[in-house]
Amino acid sequence: MSNVSCPDSHFTCTSLQQVCLPVYLRCNGLYDCPGHEDEAACDRYTCPGYYRCRGSQVCVHDSHVCDGVYHCPQRDDEILCHETCPPHCDCHGWAFVCSDIFPAAEYFNLRYLDASGTSLTLAHLWNNSFLVHLSLVRCNLTKLHQVTLGNLRILDLSSNKLTDINSSLFDGWTSLEFLKISNNPLTHFFFQDFIHPSSLKVLDMSYVRLSEIDFGMFSFFSMLTTLNLSGSFINHVTKQGFGNNSHLSVLDVRQSPVSLFPREMFQALSRLETVFSDNYKLCCPATLPRGFNVLNCHAPSDDVSSCDDLLRSNLYRVGLAIFASLALVGNGGTLLYRLIFLKSAGNVGYDVFVTNLCVADLSWAFIS
Repeated sequence: MSNVSCPDSHFTCTSLQQVCLPVYLRCNGLYDCPGHEDEAACDRYTCPGYYRCRGSQVCVHDSHVCDGVYHCPQRDDEILCHETCPPHCDCHGWAFVCSDIFPAAEYFNLRYLDASGTSLTLAHLWNNSFLVHLSLVRCNLTKLHQVTLGNLRILDLSSNKLTDINSSLFDGWTSLEFLKISNNPLTHFFFQDFIHPSSLKVLDMSYVRLSEIDFGMFSFFSMLTTLNLSGSFINHVTKQGFGNNSHLSVLDVRQSPVSLFPREMFQALSRLETVFSDNYKLCCPATLPRGFNVLNCHAPSDDVSSCDDLLRSNLYRVGLAIFASLALVGNGGTLLYRLIFLKSAGNVGYDVFVTNLCVADLSWAFIS
């Protein structure tokens, strides 16, 4: 019998070459060829050029996708058949990149949405619980509406006009791992009541223009690994520094002077690996957690700056005490001599200058 040539949508059973079977029967867990070759080498079967069914090794030819018959075990070969891409959007399956507002709630199967530069808000997404990635950059947002996006992992709200962010807005967001709220004029943010803090791993709060901060509020994000506070102009760190952030490994506080901070600010960060700062004092061994490699703390240094507390050395204490005592005795004696014993008229300007110099030195000696 002559060999049969099968169409692209079918494959040939090698044990019986006149038999053509649809591609979706290949590696479907059932023996359809007499020689069982349709289930052979399924661990290496990638079916290039066909639609790969979700969660399985079954593949479907284009002619069998959206034909009204379910060929995939999870029936995903028919789920995209009656949807159209909205205007001003570029769509790849359930991944939308849009340049204008559209009725997003009508596309409840959305997985990825980049609506940067549009007027879209969270209120438009009340029905999009399957979203995994959401970008609302430069959308002129002034407030956030409370919606439940339980599958969302990545949220980018940067370059908006948000002044207030309350953790209650994220109730039910149990999968959120990446949150970016940079370039917002934040004046208030409250994370103390965050219902599911453990999922967040990366928090970007760069350029939010803060003057002081309590790092203890980040203890509610127990799985946080990366915190970016660069460009926030933080000067004062209140309370005791970081709390329960045992997974934090990267901290960026560049373009923030951080001149007032507790000595134990980093002591609880047992996994801290990299610090970026503009203040060399944050890179002093006494400030960093035990075992931290100081070479991984990046801050500008100069020939004058020092991490050593000289007054903790007894040698420097004794030297300073002797120097202060000599200054006290010498300047005190000179002042008494000029005020009591030296009565002759001389250079009045010089006398006033020396007297004031003695008083200044005495004041420094007393302070020391």
